[in-house]
Parts: sequence; structure tokens; C-alpha cells
Amino acid sequence: MSTDNKSYQRSFASIYDQVMSAVPYDFWYEYIKLLLEFHGIGLPERTLELGCGTGNMMVRFLGDGIQVDGLDGSQDMLDEAEKKVKNFEIEPDFYHRDFLEIPRNKQYQLVYSVFDSLNYLLELEKLEKVFADVYEILDKSGVFIFDLNTEERLAGMKPGTTTFQEDDFLCYWQDIVDSEEAIWTVRLLIQKRNDNGYYEETHVEKGYNPYRIVESLEKAGFGSVFFYKANYLTEGRPSDNRVYFLACPEEVLEPGLIEKLYYKLKLFYLRKVLV
Repeated sequence: MSTDNKSYQRSFASIYDQVMSAVPYDFWYEYIKLLLEFHGIGLPERTLELGCGTGNMMVRFLGDGIQVDGLDGSQDMLDEAEKKVKNFEIEPDFYHRDFLEIPRNKQYQLVYSVFDSLNYLLELEKLEKVFADVYEILDKSGVFIFDLNTEERLAGMKPGTTTFQEDDFLCYWQDIVDSEEAIWTVRLLIQKRNDNGYYEETHVEKGYNPYRIVESLEKAGFGSVFFYKANYLTEGRPSDNRVYFLACPEEVLEPGLIEKLYYKLKLFYLRKVLV
């Protein structure tokens, strides 16, 4: 999360996992590992997640014995994450930081960010600073993997209101869309049971053209940049809703035809089992 947004405060952080219960974190984790394997990159030993939220991806890395640290702009979300990781032998470091304040005290083999967290940066120049900072903390043989909502997706979203209701809370989720600027605003109104008051917060995302992001990653120094339609191994397009980027400081070869077929079949199986 960046300072562009005042979001993920205590009220939403405490119910985040319930509201997002349908998110396929297991599949997302396996997809990241498959992207690495697809490009002949081994599993990392040291990993950093940007926008780690309540730690749902972190616990999957820790479960595989991989050191993973978490950075997030919301202390309330980090508090939830810390509860989840306390029983693992590996102890992560947590950074209550803006994306523009990535610590440089460690080097990582993998830096990743999922669930359109980097869309919270509303200016390309800020994204480019993140890219440059990530380049500096990556091992030269490391990799940066992240997803983004595209301009076309956010520009084409429909305004409206959705209600989430559980035994202990009621949440109104209002979508507001600026099609010309590809800006998506979410206004939340949350009421907890046995609480007479209510809580409000606002989330804002900016959509980006993936080809422009490729240029920015190359500008930051990355020698190899690929992007894929989210959750597939086919080359992404601006018309896709979400795309995944894989960027490496050094040159990485693209898999051959037989390897591509093998991994697409493997991904098909994972999707069938985990989604």
C-alpha cells in the first residue's frame, strides 16, 4: 500500500480474510512457482513480498521452508499477518513501510507482489521508483514477479454496490469508476455487531498499459521482461483484465515449444485441482 491511499485500517483488516475468502491463494502460490520453473529459475531462499497484507501468501512460502519477509503500508494488516506466522520455525521480518520506502538492508532472490497491490501507486513515476529499488535489492540471478490490473479492465468496470454480511459484521462495498483515467475507487462502510458506530475507508487503484510497464522495467535495468495473462502462460495483452510480469536483472531465455506445452498442461491440471 502507498501513501496515495488511506486504507486497510483496523476495521477492514480484521475482516479482510472473511471478505476475501474466495481468493485462490493456493493456486496463486503454485502459479508463481510454475512461472519460476517455466523460465528455469529455482526456488528462492530469500524472498520479499510487497503488500503482504494479512500474510496469506507468506505462510505458503514459510510452509515450504522459504525465508520470506513482508512489507505493507498498513500496520493493522501486518498485525494480522504476524499472528499467522508465529508458529513457523522461520521468523520473517516485517516492514511497516510505503512501497516507496523499500529497505535496502538485505538482498533477495525473489521479490513478488500479488492481488494488484502495485496498482495502488497512482503515478507511473512512483512505479518506476519501485522498479529501480527492487532492482537494487535483487540478486543478479534473482527475479521480480508481480501482477497489475490493466487500463482496459479498470476503465471498463461497472459502478455499483455490493454487500458482504457475516454474523459479526456488515460491509457495503461501493465501486466508483473514472473510465477516462482508468481509476477505480472503492468506498467501504463497515459496521460491526454490538458496535453502534461504523467505519469508512477508501481504496484507489490506477490501471496501466502492460507495454508501458515493460519499458519502465527495462529502464530500471532489468535485462529480461516477460508478461502473461494472469494465471496462464500465454503472452499478455492490454485487453486482459490482469497480467503478471516476470523481470530478471540478467537475461533469461524463453522456454522452447515442447517445454511450453508441458508447462501449459501442468498449469491446466493445477487450475482444475486448486481453483
